[in-house]
Amino acid sequence: MDWKSQAMRNLAALSENRPWAGEKCDETGKPFVLALLHDDAMGPSRLLLPHLFEEVLGRGYHVAIPEQTCAVAYRADLTAQELSDVNGMINGCFAHGTEPMSADRFDPAEFWIFGDRGDAILS
Repeated sequence: MDWKSQAMRNLAALSENRPWAGEKCDETGKPFVLALLHDDAMGPSRLLLPHLFEEVLGRGYHVAIPEQTCAVAYRADLTAQELSDVNGMINGCFAHGTEPMSADRFDPAEFWIFGDRGDAILS
């Protein structure tokens, strides 16, 4: 059994109807930050799914995993106020979370460990 592919298919299926658990929108109603704090405890694992948030956040979005149970994905083109909101969310989760991970920000492709195989799983 190819357990890695099966695990990615399971994660994709779990994420299909609810890829993120919360969002904050700009003045036009478009999300600029997504919270991956799911009750299934798989929120940060969704970062393994290639391109999952591009349709909503656009290409070049960034991610953070400030706490073991929470990840954040956000647009690259933020206003000063939106950036302040995103930084507050990430830094607050890192500083006050039960299981802090990192206050660093990442290119999401760093987590797409299965490359093209991951892309195929989503289709």
